[in-house]
Amino acid sequence: MVNSVRRYITEFSMKSDELIAEYELFLFDLKKFQVEFGEESIDNPMIDCYRINELNVNFLTEFINEKLDWDFVANEYFINATAQ
Repeated sequence: MVNSVRRYITEFSMKSDELIAEYELFLFDLKKFQVEFGEESIDNPMIDCYRINELNVNFLTEFINEKLDWDFVANEYFINATAQ
């Protein structure tokens, strides 16, 4: 069983597929994230990678401390989780 999970947003360049940045989620509410990202199983801890789209931006602002310069034309964004 995972004791601690790091949850964060990754930003990748669509042109080069390179990782541009990582942004920490200072708070994670599993139930809210399951609803927002369409996870049907309430038993799924959402440790997979989830693509972020423009419709998710307002939701995510309450979980990140910094203001991101979202650019969905040039970059892709994902919710990630890793065990710590």
